[in-house]
Amino acid sequence: MDPIPYSEFVERHRPLSEEAFLAQVRWPMLLVPPFAVGGHDPADTPFLTNTFSPEALSGRLAGGRLMLVPVCKRDGANAFGSMVTVGRAPNNDLVLSNSNVSKFHAYLRKLGESWTVSDANSRNGTELDGKRLPAEHPFPLRSGAKIRLATLVTLEFLSPDDLYLRVRDGELPPWRTYMPDAADPDEETEVVFTRSRG
Repeated sequence: MDPIPYSEFVERHRPLSEEAFLAQVRWPMLLVPPFAVGGHDPADTPFLTNTFSPEALSGRLAGGRLMLVPVCKRDGANAFGSMVTVGRAPNNDLVLSNSNVSKFHAYLRKLGESWTVSDANSRNGTELDGKRLPAEHPFPLRSGAKIRLATLVTLEFLSPDDLYLRVRDGELPPWRTYMPDAADPDEETEVVFTRSRG
């Protein structure tokens, strides 16, 4: 499953039964903020790149859309086969190209039927539901958990089951709750939403 705007995902998946939905949505998803002011069609490129303007980062752009990004490895991204990596370097599975984000900032890992998140000894830290994480220590993720990276961006972790309930109810989260508290007014941020494995 490729990254998709949340509203399109809801429109496309709302008619499905729970069984059909869960057969199609096999991975947990990250709900990612909608700072986008440009980008490419994911059908035309192996990844979707959006450049976030300073105005969007400061919350003054009203036209953004939340994106859903599958929590899974990107083919050929890196050698960390058991981790879904997040960071500034282009070989991460989710790339956040901003100087506040470390090259290898955090990672998610599946352990049995559960998922964890760990800070990868990042410079500006990772928070889980408002609590700063110590480096290299895995913390369990519950569906609905908010992962905050370097005070730049909040990602919401959603299990397929909970995502189904949101889609069924047509729930559209308020996108401004995912905006950063503060942003460097002189810096743009680029996010690469990777295409997932088939």
